[in-house]
Amino acid sequence: MAKKILLIVLVALFAVAPALGSGKKKIKSKGTTAINMVKRGKDLYRQYQCSDCHSIDGQGNLDGVSLDKIGKKRSRQFLIEQILDPEKHVENNPKAFKGDTNLMPPQQLEKAEASAIADYLKTLK
Repeated sequence: MAKKILLIVLVALFAVAPALGSGKKKIKSKGTTAINMVKRGKDLYRQYQCSDCHSIDGQGNLDGVSLDKIGKKRSRQFLIEQILDPEKHVENNPKAFKGDTNLMPPQQLEKAEASAIADYLKTLK
């Protein structure tokens, strides 16, 4: 009798197990954890010298757009599009830029690099 109950419980657990994990978000993207993507984005921010035009916490060029709290203000997709093709992005989103002209030069980054930088910028809240 005890073996039958144990068997029923095990079968029930295996049947329910896939549904239990379905609500969880994956934190890995192509073998890279979210934390590593943020670190990579921060490294790329430095490598591509984004602080030559932008500032974070008063560090960098104060003449350009401050990126303080940008993660709270803009979506990840918005940031990626701005990084990949700033001219086109400003043209397509005049309200978001309040009619200002684009001053950001083309970055010529790969999408994966832009995504990593956006992941880092989303942490700035």
